[in-house]
Amino acid sequence: MKRLKLLLSISAFVIIANQSALGCLCLPTSPKEALKYYSDTVFSGKLIAIGNNNSFTFKTESIWKGIPEREIVVKDDNVGSSCETAKYNIGERYLVFANSRNMEDNKVFVDEQNNPIIVVPSCSYTVSLSNSNAKKILKKIGKGKPIN
Repeated sequence: MKRLKLLLSISAFVIIANQSALGCLCLPTSPKEALKYYSDTVFSGKLIAIGNNNSFTFKTESIWKGIPEREIVVKDDNVGSSCETAKYNIGERYLVFANSRNMEDNKVFVDEQNNPIIVVPSCSYTVSLSNSNAKKILKKIGKGKPIN
């Protein structure tokens, strides 16, 4: 019994220590679940500008979910962290999973001036379309609606 308690204590410590060291803990979801339940904005597009405070402007090509805008600006505070989902390069095409609302309290995300913003969460399926994982994700979520 003492060994079991010791083993459980060590396991709990390792899990907590790893979560703190890694900075994020992602629950396993599929791209289809992320599209259906965990993202309110999903689109593909070409990155055309990188702004201040980790904001990224995309020329939208296709949309799966959200408002069909020709350009969409998202904020990704995971850049450079252990939770980073994508490395952004101007001119590259991306598949973006994002949210306009906090999943915990349903409050709208806002910037410093209190304007609504769209945020790429940690653990999202946001990926460069040149990445080999993008094809797998696209196969699972199907085709988006083209933006004209």
